[in-house]
Amino acid sequence: MSADEPYIVREEDGDADDAAAWVAPEPASDVITDAIVAESDLEVDEVEPLEEHVDFETLRAVLTGDRQSPVTFSIGGWSVTVDRDGAVEITDE
Repeated sequence: MSADEPYIVREEDGDADDAAAWVAPEPASDVITDAIVAESDLEVDEVEPLEEHVDFETLRAVLTGDRQSPVTFSIGGWSVTVDRDGAVEITDE
């Protein structure tokens, strides 16, 4: 994890007005790595570092709404798309 790394708030089921539904932001690399691990046969330590595959400034611009279109990049044979809501989509390349 880099000091410049953007953060993502994971989506949580439940009522957004419920105080218990609030969660703390997590480093983007943790959220994306967890999504790749969930979709693949890879273990956490087998996923390459995020900063080797996406520019953190571009990712931050998407997450803050400064860039309207999602960012898509490849990592470990997977295509990763992150949109401005912090939703992470993983597809096999």
